[in-house]
Amino acid sequence: MSAVGTPPSAQRQTFRFPLALESVRPVSVAPEVLCAWGLISPRKLARARRTAPVAPCGPVPVAQGVVRWGAWQARETVAAVDRYQVEHRAVERLCRQVQAERGLCVRLSPTPWPYRAAFCFRVDYDQYEPGDFFRMWDALEEAAEWSSHFVNARAYENAHRAVAVLRGLHVGGHGYHHHTYRDPRQNRRNIARGMEVLDRLGLEPQGFAAPGGRFTPELPQVLEELGVEFSSEFQLAWDCWPFWPEGSGVLQVPIHPICLGSFLEAAQAGRDTASSAEQTAAQVAQAAKDYFCHLLRLRLEAGRWVILYGHPTGRLGRFPALVRAVLRQVQCTPGVWTTTMFQMARWWKFRCRLTWQARCHRWGLELEGPRTAGPWTPQLEIRRGGRMALVPLRPGCTRLGWEELAWFPQPQEEEEHPLLELRPLRSSWSGRLKQWLDWEKETPVAELPTAGVAALVKKTLRLLRR
Repeated sequence: MSAVGTPPSAQRQTFRFPLALESVRPVSVAPEVLCAWGLISPRKLARARRTAPVAPCGPVPVAQGVVRWGAWQARETVAAVDRYQVEHRAVERLCRQVQAERGLCVRLSPTPWPYRAAFCFRVDYDQYEPGDFFRMWDALEEAAEWSSHFVNARAYENAHRAVAVLRGLHVGGHGYHHHTYRDPRQNRRNIARGMEVLDRLGLEPQGFAAPGGRFTPELPQVLEELGVEFSSEFQLAWDCWPFWPEGSGVLQVPIHPICLGSFLEAAQAGRDTASSAEQTAAQVAQAAKDYFCHLLRLRLEAGRWVILYGHPTGRLGRFPALVRAVLRQVQCTPGVWTTTMFQMARWWKFRCRLTWQARCHRWGLELEGPRTAGPWTPQLEIRRGGRMALVPLRPGCTRLGWEELAWFPQPQEEEEHPLLELRPLRSSWSGRLKQWLDWEKETPVAELPTAGVAALVKKTLRLLRR
């Protein structure tokens, strides 16, 4: 049987295992052993022993994520932990331990059969600029079925032409006012109001993305109360597999936190006065295009998920060549599942419910799949000695001889120095004051609450700035 999901360029060869593998038995690794190996913390071990429900998610530390590309440094406030690298190192260490015991590493693939990687283009509609919106759509239209659109309801409430374009596609909530509040009650009102407006416009929102990628500890609980299925905030996690925040039933689908706007803001901050603003913007847009294409090559070939995002607010529509370059790069990479964030979330939930078994024999593998077929065909990644094979996991029992597996070199992860560097986030006195006030200018003054000192000071300052 050939592996349909493997790239044409991969070297295919049969790899026979030693007969000693017949004696390998399935091993259930206890949490105590994982703790001894350093794969989970003692605190995590203590939590695994408890039967009480887990506590709500606590405050998440943030850092400055920096991408250095050419002469530019694009920045964004992101979660201070590279979750993917932590998970990847733990899995790799476990695989080495298993293989040292003459074992075979088998796991459910993050993508359904026959794909090896996944991609989605996400658009955040913060404000409505008609010219930029429609110029962007001229470039994005061919990828409409594998893009996700998170709409700020207040900005698009009366944008009927734009709403007609988005109707029928995957649309998610982006709040009514473009702000993530520190107060959970304000957040709940803002998110619910935004969803109601999008429903009234016929957009049928699924999922939510917090404005600015900002995450607050109470946000998962608010979303769960509103029946939101999944969310995406890069101040909680970025560039990793989906997961459920602690104590939450709302799936988190992380994205890459750097966008075209990050590069344009870097250009505006460090522009050479000898160059015109338009020349500088064109140069940095070219740098951003090269960066995103490099990122796609690196991560799609490694079997990762990539979700890029941007804004049609004088950015994507201003540089549609970047959108086209990204789409071409994805289309010319074999084995990529192009889909929406909604489908990614649904697939991940389906994947997590699967039950399966793999048994190793002298003649090959015996796979026990789910009892019934589902909306996707899952697949298994089989790893041994630097090689990998992909096998569909179909309902019932499947027997495969070693000679039937199509092996290819295991994809390599990104270079030693990651593309996104994490630096301490230095906050000024004014920044800390704004954080305490939850300062923003999106909410009309008449809608600002006055309960509490910070809220009262904020409303007073907003009135004085009129």
